[in-house]
Amino acid sequence: MGHHHHHAPALSAQEDARGERYRATRNATLVGSALDLTLGIAKIVVGILAHSQALIADGIHSLSDLGADFMVLYAARGLEVVGRVRVVYE
Repeated sequence: MGHHHHHAPALSAQEDARGERYRATRNATLVGSALDLTLGIAKIVVGILAHSQALIADGIHSLSDLGADFMVLYAARGLEVVGRVRVVYE
């Protein structure tokens, strides 16, 4: 009665590069998201203090960019996962 188990295949160079691209995309998007959040809040606060509807609207627009940032993260993650599955099953 032997014990059998399988190891996951080693990462291919293509798969490793794909993971690196995902991490770079994620990091850049997270930095952008932090900036969008900070700028959005700052514009809204200054807009309220200065009674500037234009600045408040611009702040809201900056916050709406967060939605696009999260879509980029979701899409990048999906592409990274699909690429891994395809490499494993080819």
